[in-house]
Amino acid sequence: WEVIAMIGQSAIPLGLMVIGAGFFDLFKDYKISDSFRIEFGAVLTRNFLVPALFVLYAAWGWIPHGMEYLKQIFVIQAAMPAGVFALLVVNSYGERSDTGLRTIMATMLACLISMPIWIFVGLQCILL
Repeated sequence: WEVIAMIGQSAIPLGLMVIGAGFFDLFKDYKISDSFRIEFGAVLTRNFLVPALFVLYAAWGWIPHGMEYLKQIFVIQAAMPAGVFALLVVNSYGERSDTGLRTIMATMLACLISMPIWIFVGLQCILL
């Protein structure tokens, strides 16, 4: 069990190294799109539309009795932008990884503004 525990403890750092290596390779040819359509659509969806749905569900959706802590989890999840897993999915299907990288970069930058806003709004909604 000690070996399994050590493998489990190394999973996150190893994953971060693999993601970093993938980013390093992708950044060689990275450029922002000409019309910003990809970036705008990604920010609109991942930083505003999906978080709004999470907060609305946390405030007024059905939560099982005794599990009210799920509301706080929904609020924190709403504030998070998309992870880098999208890049892995795009690469595994052989699609355009530049689109995935543009999406990730735009949403990560926008989350600097949207994250505190969604946490504040979400907590206000669930504490009513």
